[in-house]
Amino acid sequence: MTEYQRRVIMQKQPDGSYEEVSADHPFQVYDPKVGNLISYDGETTADGAADGSTLVCSALTSKPDYDGNLVIITSGDYEGQAGVINGATTGGTVTPIPAFGGQIVSGITFIIVGIRIPSVDIASLLADVGDASASTLGSLYAILGDPATDLATSIATLLAGGGAIAAVAQATGTFAFDETNAAEQTAFTLAIAARAKIGGIWLDMSNVTQNTDIRVKHQIDGANYRTFTTLSWLNTDDDGVLVLPFTAYRNIRVTLQCGGGGVGNINVPYAVV
Repeated sequence: MTEYQRRVIMQKQPDGSYEEVSADHPFQVYDPKVGNLISYDGETTADGAADGSTLVCSALTSKPDYDGNLVIITSGDYEGQAGVINGATTGGTVTPIPAFGGQIVSGITFIIVGIRIPSVDIASLLADVGDASASTLGSLYAILGDPATDLATSIATLLAGGGAIAAVAQATGTFAFDETNAAEQTAFTLAIAARAKIGGIWLDMSNVTQNTDIRVKHQIDGANYRTFTTLSWLNTDDDGVLVLPFTAYRNIRVTLQCGGGGVGNINVPYAVV
């Protein structure tokens, strides 16, 4: 049977002595490549600010200035939280951006990582978009609105009909088309008070004997009807005519016009769906 030996990892202490690394410390047992990223590994010597905006370690007074490096809490209630150091650390105080979730008390382990992020950039970003951990993206909400509230409001508005595109009410009828009259004649006008979807307009031309132009008009400016679609129907075409679906926000009018010469009034059934 192969016998395995436990490998002991030793760490040099500030006084020059060596101590065995504790496997309980998440950042003390590491691959050497990871270790190269850690600039300082320490423990707080006093309570920091109550709001989590500082941690205190007197040993930092004899270390280089780590301003701009990344500080990570490795024990306690806020283990795993990180922030960019904003300000000199040679006085024994670390000021992270953003602040930790609460007070970093004495006896909490932390590391300072050799990754530098300009703290001025972080401060500017937080000023623009807000601190997600502290204000629940308050600045973004002020600009964009609370997505939960505003989305619910928008949905409620749509369901209530405000801004929604409703289906137009079905309408049917018969138009008496005078084929002896060469003038344009109104077959029907559809009143629309708000944006509405017209599923289709059906015309039964089976009784019509004259070639006829069918026009769909929209009261686009609230007063005048403008032609948007013209269908030229020939008396040799199929009896049925379908105007394809469209959306309108004001009244719709359908007109018929032939060259005259017919026998008189001809019934033209229609349906709007």
